[in-house]
Amino acid sequence: MKKVNLNFFGEKVEINMPTSLQSLKQSISDQFLFSPSDAAELIIGYMKNLGKKIIETEKDFQNFLKDKISQIDLDINENSRIYQENVIEIENENEKNKKELETLENNRKKLIEENEKEIKESKEKISQMQKQLMEIHKKIYSQRMELRKKYFENLKKVEEEDKKINDLRIKLNLQPLEKKEQKPIFHNYHHFHNKFLCKRMPFKYCKIQNQKPMNLNEKKNFNINEKKEDNKIIHKNIICDGCGMHPLIGIRYKCSVCNDFDYCEKCEEKFKNEHQHPFIKIYNPEQKIGFIKCCIDEKFPTFKKH
Repeated sequence: MKKVNLNFFGEKVEINMPTSLQSLKQSISDQFLFSPSDAAELIIGYMKNLGKKIIETEKDFQNFLKDKISQIDLDINENSRIYQENVIEIENENEKNKKELETLENNRKKLIEENEKEIKESKEKISQMQKQLMEIHKKIYSQRMELRKKYFENLKKVEEEDKKINDLRIKLNLQPLEKKEQKPIFHNYHHFHNKFLCKRMPFKYCKIQNQKPMNLNEKKNFNINEKKEDNKIIHKNIICDGCGMHPLIGIRYKCSVCNDFDYCEKCEEKFKNEHQHPFIKIYNPEQKIGFIKCCIDEKFPTFKKH
């Protein structure tokens, strides 16, 4: 007996050639497990001369038999029950996916808002702490400067008293008092400055006030080998912030970033790796620095940003 293939979206089943349209629909129902009503709603057709023919009536089926075609193609009608149920199911699934997506997006939005809020609060706290820290630094500097001022005032008074005593001793033909080296009050300031202030305060600009600018015309008459008594360069009223030497003798190294910070030659060599700001080398004690503007490149490998 002649055979024919039923093709339902790529699924092919071979059956005996039916004798009528009714028997064809029954075979479709049996092979693909459709109910008779669902099988009746299917679109039944076949290809002929690059065109598709639809079998709707018994006459169309008889023409199909005459054409001797070996394959029947099955399709779903948009008005059929199967199509409508599948469409509703797909729409329900899409609706469910949309709701799930909306929920996920809302959760994501909430998380972003919470993170932004926490970041903002953290920045505000950090800003407040930085302000408090800066206030503490200002107080420390202020107290230190007041202490230095009192120290120099008292030192001056002591020198005046010593001078008066020596004048009287000379009149009485007595030996003048031996000048004793004053013990500085800022002996350990170097460690405090490097470990606390210099590494934590983001200094980028430093202005030295209450000093006269250097006269460039005097530079020609300036002799770097000019020395005072005992062949030593003496910087009066200057204290080494490393060892506490006062007055500072020899070459003076002044920090171009920190306010009122100096090293002697030995301390500059000893602590150059700890205090990483650039220094100005001063030979002449009479040289006055009016203004220093120092810009530090944060990309410089030895500079640590704090």
